[in-house]
Amino acid sequence: MTPGTTPLTTHLEHTNRVIALLEQHRSYLPFADEDLARHRQLRETLTERYQRSEQALAQWRMALAQRWMSEVAGQRSYNVVQRQICEYYGEHTPYLQLLASTYQTRACTATDLLVALRRCEASLRLLAPQPPFAGAALASLAQVIDELAHAVDETQHWEAIRRNLLIEQRLAAQLCFQALGRTRQRLAAIVGEDIAGAWLANQIAD
Repeated sequence: MTPGTTPLTTHLEHTNRVIALLEQHRSYLPFADEDLARHRQLRETLTERYQRSEQALAQWRMALAQRWMSEVAGQRSYNVVQRQICEYYGEHTPYLQLLASTYQTRACTATDLLVALRRCEASLRLLAPQPPFAGAALASLAQVIDELAHAVDETQHWEAIRRNLLIEQRLAAQLCFQALGRTRQRLAAIVGEDIAGAWLANQIAD
């Protein structure tokens, strides 16, 4: 068992098996109660980390789905405004370059699209006189900008939580690995290294 690569659920399963082993033989293992307390605490920690990780993953996936829908809506609104500018001022109007900048027709990321939408909104507000479609276009842009900005923030928020939980999981896995090693050393002192290694290997075999 390698703490850095073994899934959290596997660590939890191994811990449960070691607990069962210690409970079964606690009558003649003088260290059983102490190690049981340690492994039970680790089991509680692992269970809590696993539940939080699953919740964070679900929230992150929901945020990604919402961001994607917001990107689609934002791209649609951006294209509509570009088309309206072309139809009203002509395809070669400098206004089109003012609104489009280097974004052209598609963004590489959600953040690129958000920047382009904000530039488009700001540029449209500066047009004087205002074209007849400006009011509806600005309202549409304001809505998709708010929704996309929120979706981007939510995605980044849950991604940061997931990264932090991965760090916590690695620490918990290392503690499990160390606790198992300590139990093995204590067991080896009583029954010998070969028997202790085989005994525990049988309990935590993948």
